[in-house]
Amino acid sequence: ANPSISVSWYPDWNFDSKLSFSRLTRQFNTTNLKSFSLTEESAEVGAAGFLLDYLQRNSTAKAPHVTGIKVYSDSEYVIIDDSSRRNLEITQNLRDGSTQYTLLECISNAKTSMGKRLLVHWLNFPLKNSSEIASRQDDVQLFFENSTLLEKIRREFSCIYDIERLAGRIAMEKAHGKDLQTLKNSLSQWLKIQTVLESFGFSFIDCAVGQEIIQLIDSSVIDEPSTSLTEGNLIKDGWSQELDHWKNIQKNFSKTLEEYAEEEKKLTGISNLRIKSNANSGYYIEITKGKLEKVPDHFIMRRSLVNAERYTTQKLMDLEKELLESAAKIIELEKELFIEVRKNIGTKIEYLLHTAKEIAYIDVVSSLADSAVIHNWTRPVVDDSTFFKLKDGRHPVVEHHLPHGEFVPNDLFIC
Repeated sequence: ANPSISVSWYPDWNFDSKLSFSRLTRQFNTTNLKSFSLTEESAEVGAAGFLLDYLQRNSTAKAPHVTGIKVYSDSEYVIIDDSSRRNLEITQNLRDGSTQYTLLECISNAKTSMGKRLLVHWLNFPLKNSSEIASRQDDVQLFFENSTLLEKIRREFSCIYDIERLAGRIAMEKAHGKDLQTLKNSLSQWLKIQTVLESFGFSFIDCAVGQEIIQLIDSSVIDEPSTSLTEGNLIKDGWSQELDHWKNIQKNFSKTLEEYAEEEKKLTGISNLRIKSNANSGYYIEITKGKLEKVPDHFIMRRSLVNAERYTTQKLMDLEKELLESAAKIIELEKELFIEVRKNIGTKIEYLLHTAKEIAYIDVVSSLADSAVIHNWTRPVVDDSTFFKLKDGRHPVVEHHLPHGEFVPNDLFIC
């Protein structure tokens, strides 16, 4: 039916209902699937269990963000067979499978990836329930009639990234520092939008969890972090005392050496004592030949030169060892601390996924309102009657690709 789909063949036992039932209940942490309107004998169980196993095997993770399964009925949506779907060119054209010359092309003004996916879903699964349709239309109309609100929402939605995808990366322990900063910025933007929309009657999930996530990332992860967990450059100063200790060793090592050199000058009376370093010898104390009689017993000979001699001390060796250890310690600690932060956010995946749905919905209804404004579309009256009356009907795809004003509207009446 769809030549672009890649097909792989698996033996029948992969779809065993008992095995799949066990996989699903283990994944959802339930004893059965009654809360999802399924039993072990349900036809959907075999396929769903296999898909879960396929996902886990190919992602090398347990996919903890997959927490349920939704069963829908054909009676909820307008049934469109494959042939009709292709010929209608709703989301793909017949020529090259792209969105050009499709209904999706004409109405797709969604700003976020989440909204774009939801719009495709709405087009592929048109509602049949008139009250549900009216509910969506009411929200579209709200934005349509409030141009200032619509403009503000469309502008600010451009700064929101794919929270659904980011939630998946966090749940599967693949998110890096830039992902968390992107999540923080997107949530911050969404909470601002939420405040505006709530004054228009919209209700959303409690934003306290979102604020907690924003605060956590803002306090722990630096603004421009590395995308690697093995390079450091991840955690802010002040988040961990131990990490700050090792960072200070690196940052203030020159000052530490200066202070130690002054300490030895006072102890030995050698005013020109210097601490130097090179790639071969590391750090050493250099004493000129004229001052050798003042060299104390705790100085350890390293090398004799023509005009000077090089020494070390136990304290200097300890300082150098600490410096050499600091780089590895910083990377190790930053990785551990980042993973800890990521795991903390991972406990709030349900909130992130719910938020992604809210964003997608507002993005779609506001984008449809934007399309209605651009094309001067009107709201159709949808009820449960068998009458169909269309006055000055316009084909959105044909009109979109004709020069302005050339399309001739048509009337249609079916009873």
